[in-house]
Amino acid sequence: MYVNDTSVCLLTKDSIYCDIAINFVRQNFLNYKIVKGDLNDSQNKILYETKFDYIIAFLYPKIVTEDILKNAVISAINFHPGPPEYPGAGCYSFALYNDEKSFGTTCHHMLKKPDTGQIILVKRFPIFKNDIFNTLKERTMIYTLLNFFELMYIIIEKKDLPISKERWKREPYTRKDFNRLLEITLDTHPDEIDRRIRATAHPQYPGPFIQIGGKKYTIRY
Repeated sequence: MYVNDTSVCLLTKDSIYCDIAINFVRQNFLNYKIVKGDLNDSQNKILYETKFDYIIAFLYPKIVTEDILKNAVISAINFHPGPPEYPGAGCYSFALYNDEKSFGTTCHHMLKKPDTGQIILVKRFPIFKNDIFNTLKERTMIYTLLNFFELMYIIIEKKDLPISKERWKREPYTRKDFNRLLEITLDTHPDEIDRRIRATAHPQYPGPFIQIGGKKYTIRY
């Protein structure tokens, strides 16, 4: 069986989509390191002194520091679950809130500042009128996997990485930007409330909220 000799460090997390990416790396590369969670965990400190041809962040929830990025011999690459129009935090929510007609997922080189590096690949798909946070996220995960496979095929074949003509369209959204979207007040118009609920309500994450008498109440569907 042919096994690629390119060295790969995959930074990821616990999810069914990440497990698919992990299995692909294990099956196709001889020299690899899989990291879930904290880069500063004692078993992962080797990353600060080990070179890899590629360091790949696939749905990794944390910022990868320069101390790690510099150990990528060819490239450090991230998969952002949003298109170039929506870098940073809360990308699903802002796209839904703005009533976008399409969304996407972006593969790009990593720099010190997240979601600013040269774009490699973008995959786009439609947003439907009945989409909510969860349905858009689920579909984005699948397209992010497709983006991942396309990149990995290029790496396995040892071809040059593509250079996309697409560019980031704005500065990355911050957590502070997203938190402002969550807050609903007593004088918020009902149509605006519906917009924010569609864009942010999710059973696993803090959703839109209203504060009454010093108490915070989360709003669900």
